[in-house]
Amino acid sequence: MVFSPLSTLQPRDWHKTIHVRVCRKWEFRETNENSPLQHIDMLLVDSQGNTMYAEIPAKEAEKHGPVIQADRTYVISRFRVYNAKSFFKPVPGQYMFEFTCHTKISVANEQITEPKYIYSLTPFEKLPEFINDNRKFHDILGIITEINEPQWIPFSNQPNPSL
Repeated sequence: MVFSPLSTLQPRDWHKTIHVRVCRKWEFRETNENSPLQHIDMLLVDSQGNTMYAEIPAKEAEKHGPVIQADRTYVISRFRVYNAKSFFKPVPGQYMFEFTCHTKISVANEQITEPKYIYSLTPFEKLPEFINDNRKFHDILGIITEINEPQWIPFSNQPNPSL
């Protein structure tokens, strides 16, 4: 079977089939963990190292959510590709991927193992530049060097400060 690289996908490519590994998977529930599920989010990577953000909408979460696991490789077809969101982007890219009620998923025989992680590190000293910037997610690695009392910080997207 011929698989399409993620880099070639465009809107209305519902007839293509992809071979991808799920690098990350998380649930989005609005402001806190007790809120209703809005969608399940994922980062997909293909054998060429191309990446794409993917979503399982809440209405399809019960069907597809348990099937898809992080760090597993799948063959997926009958999906929807559309313009990527302009905010909270986990990876750069023009398009994103959405699972539909018609999406077909099967565990792949051939596993994709590299790259193991998908990230774009933000230097710790540059973090203040991105306060209240919601265009992308920021991956940060750090070492705890000091512990202080917690502080309340106001965010533009929340009515009250957060601890």
